[in-house]
Amino acid sequence: MKHSETRQDPSTREWVVIAPERPMGDMLKVETARAHEVLCPFCPGNENMTPAELLRVPRGSSNTDWQLRVVPDKFAALTPDIPPIKGDGFFRRMAGFGHHEIVIEHPHHNIDLTDMPVEHVLKILQVYRTRQHELRKVKNVRSVSIFRNHGSLAGAACNHPHAQIIASAVIPELTHRKQEIAKSYASHTQRNLYSEIWEAETSSERLIETDETMAVFVPFAAAVPYEMWIMPRASHPSFSMASDRDLEGLAGMLHRSLLRLRGCWGDVAYGLVIYSCAVGEEAPYYRWHVQITPRVARAAGAELGPHICINPMLPEDSARNLRQASLNSHESQLLAATYLIE
Repeated sequence: MKHSETRQDPSTREWVVIAPERPMGDMLKVETARAHEVLCPFCPGNENMTPAELLRVPRGSSNTDWQLRVVPDKFAALTPDIPPIKGDGFFRRMAGFGHHEIVIEHPHHNIDLTDMPVEHVLKILQVYRTRQHELRKVKNVRSVSIFRNHGSLAGAACNHPHAQIIASAVIPELTHRKQEIAKSYASHTQRNLYSEIWEAETSSERLIETDETMAVFVPFAAAVPYEMWIMPRASHPSFSMASDRDLEGLAGMLHRSLLRLRGCWGDVAYGLVIYSCAVGEEAPYYRWHVQITPRVARAAGAELGPHICINPMLPEDSARNLRQASLNSHESQLLAATYLIE
């Protein structure tokens, strides 16, 4: 394709400009970090620097060593201690009710999911599922969002591997929009939008990998180079409903996908989000999925002005590079062997 074209994301109906002749620029790389930070509240030995644990995965039979911890965010954006009272007037408002949790994914300070054994990535996903399942049962909670940022340039405030879970009394606009679009599509076509996306993407040149449980692909209207979606074959509207078999498949595919991203552009900053339906909106027309978004160097005028994403790389080219990327990262193999937790 010599000229640019615009593509629409069927799940959001947002348009993206694909402009392959536009300069790529540099990707935002993750800063080098030390193996341990004395004042890091997530490092072993500093457990008293965080609020009381909500969940702990111990290491073997030890009561002090741990593999993962879940704690309330010390500087939580939302709090469960106030009722979700709505304000009156033209400007809509509500008290900041909710839960804000941190999943401390590993004792070691400066590693990412690619550096951990797949078995440990599976334990992380199981903890995500457990906490989302529990929070979806809390009175007045309407949505539970799971996300992680790798590198401060992607928004991470700490180099220690961690994810955040936010349970809120409101439904984020993007979640609402994706649900309404899927609902409308089912109503007008009697077909499932996410089943259609699955069929279209797994039969396209944007497919990176698929197996009996999952598929990973660069979406048709990818907003940035090397954006990836991981979608389950089973049609469950919430990640909290994912089966053990699905999580096993996701752990391996997520690990390989991030290795591919590293193989293409080094240790690049990225954001990861697990999209689920809103609480009480569990319907067969929606399907949970994972979105990995590498962080590009800087937004151009179009992104900052009318909020139009411009992707300087064909999604098909991104997928081809990711398929060809090496999964045998020597550095990651050494780290995985070093950090293996029994």
